[in-house]
Amino acid sequence: MIFKKQIKFIFVILLFASLFMLYHFASLNIFPPNTDAATVLLLGKDMSEGNYLLHGWMLSTVPFYFTEVSFYAIASILFGYSSELAYIIPPAMYATVIFLIYRLSTNKSLALALIIFYFVFPADMAVTSMLSACIHMGTYIFIIGCLIFTEKYIKTENILFVYFSTILSSMAIFSDNISVYIYVAPLTLAAIFLLHKERKKKYLIIMAGLFSSYLISKAIGFLFLNLGSFTLPGLTDVKIVEYDNILVNINTAVSGTLLFFNANIFGEQITPSLHLLSKAIRFAGVVALIYFTFRNLFKNRSVIDICLSLSILIMTSAYIGSNLPRNIWTIRYLVPVFIMAVILLSRSKFNKKSIILLIAFLGIISGIKTININGSTDNRYNQMSCIREKINEHKANYGYAPFTFTNSVGVNGDIKIANILFNNNEIKRDNWLTNSEWYNKGNNFFILENKEQLNIVKKIYGQPEDIESVCDVIFVKYRNHIYVK
Repeated sequence: MIFKKQIKFIFVILLFASLFMLYHFASLNIFPPNTDAATVLLLGKDMSEGNYLLHGWMLSTVPFYFTEVSFYAIASILFGYSSELAYIIPPAMYATVIFLIYRLSTNKSLALALIIFYFVFPADMAVTSMLSACIHMGTYIFIIGCLIFTEKYIKTENILFVYFSTILSSMAIFSDNISVYIYVAPLTLAAIFLLHKERKKKYLIIMAGLFSSYLISKAIGFLFLNLGSFTLPGLTDVKIVEYDNILVNINTAVSGTLLFFNANIFGEQITPSLHLLSKAIRFAGVVALIYFTFRNLFKNRSVIDICLSLSILIMTSAYIGSNLPRNIWTIRYLVPVFIMAVILLSRSKFNKKSIILLIAFLGIISGIKTININGSTDNRYNQMSCIREKINEHKANYGYAPFTFTNSVGVNGDIKIANILFNNNEIKRDNWLTNSEWYNKGNNFFILENKEQLNIVKKIYGQPEDIESVCDVIFVKYRNHIYVK
């Protein structure tokens, strides 16, 4: 028995390592560094160096404190900081999510087949949506973990599992408010429904745990605020979708989903090829996923299955019914829908082995053509390195740039580039994913996107010491320090 457990443990480790390497190379070749991802790395670096509350940082909509940043901080402490963590932590997180999906399933053979088909071989869009920093994957680890603990409590009525889920969910809520929509709200509604139906105390305890986790998250936020932590501007322009844009949102959701799963067969040349076959299989898989997911909504009446069903409906409705789908890349907000859908189906009682084997086989055949681990043709990384080299040539440390060229250029941590905004021929601070302590610290250079910005800079600060058009940007160097209000 012990020998079998050892073999199983070794197999799990090897499988995780294999998945990690696969996703590492996929992210390395496809995912271009950007300011959002670079900021999370720099936050982790700052935390590892003792700035535990991230004092001075101005973040964006959510802090990702426990669900993302802490992982980069721990890795920086253990192995030293490197921008290469952008290609190490996300693959490890994604592999963990896959294992947790399997763990929460009850129909293991079906779960394995569905995971192979929908998640093991991510397409380019899926890699961008799941294998980058600050893309909510840490939150999904926390939330699926909470669901596993909740199910453990339902089966054993051991209150310790409620404590575990309460702690995890409070950290997730504080770090990422998507937790409320995919976990807190749906599980609360599921518990209320079953409490009314079955009149059992365990559902009241689940609700108490959820309420406690929400209060704890607010207490953490209050504590951080009073101790002088980071600033969170938040998202202030979320609205109900305008009537004329409802169809646009639906189209964005459908087209984004097809790209996510490499299932967009529309416009493809009708010729016998593995490329077309792969897309056709994937398209059929997406249609099947949508059909069987809605067919299985609320079919099983356990608290977990009801929660999964509500989570799918809430997130889908929130996406289509709001102004969030600004472009095709916002499909990342539907990733939890895809995850919950696969978990929901993998908890069904479907047991036709021939069909399950066929799903796995088709997943492998189409997946090999779907995942891209070839050499990158993206020049973003070279551009950022080029800009960084130019700054180092001038031995500069502090400067200014529009959002795109701030932390993405300074990701190594040796150059501090404060975020600025050009507005009505003025230059202002852009308090979004930047550090307030990087302004007016002897800053003596600009990275500019066009000549219009250059003219504004020259008008305000006079003729610079050096102007160079390099790396598809304009590098401007001043002899004196530059002050930005």
